[in-house]
This record gives sequence, C-alpha cells and structure tokens, in this order.
Amino acid sequence: FPVTIPGQVFVSAVVMGLGVWYVNQYTNFMFAILAGAIIYLIMIFVTKAMKKQDLLTLLEMIKK
Repeated sequence: FPVTIPGQVFVSAVVMGLGVWYVNQYTNFMFAILAGAIIYLIMIFVTKAMKKQDLLTLLEMIKK
C-alpha cells in the first residue's frame, strides 16, 4: 500500500529521534541536536516526502 506524506514524515521523525538518542549517548546534547537535524533532512529525501523540485521552490521563495 502506498505510504502517504504524513507517514513518510513520521518515519523520518522516528529515525531522527533514534539518531538523537544514540548520538546523545556519546556526545553532548547540542551535537546530538545538530546530528538530528541532518538525519531528518536526509530522511525527508530518502522517504521522498520532499522532492528536489519542492526544495528548489522553497529556496526560490526564500530568495524573494
């Protein structure tokens, strides 16, 4: 069955949370948060919750 965008975002958030928890075990909390942000961005693209064109549109909007 097809996974909807909320499902893809949920999976990305769960992976990010696990990543933050794991990294926080070995480093300080601020580094864990940074790692979580990177993991989340990667997962958003891996799960295809955001496509390259969506990112380009967002960046174009920010530039204006």
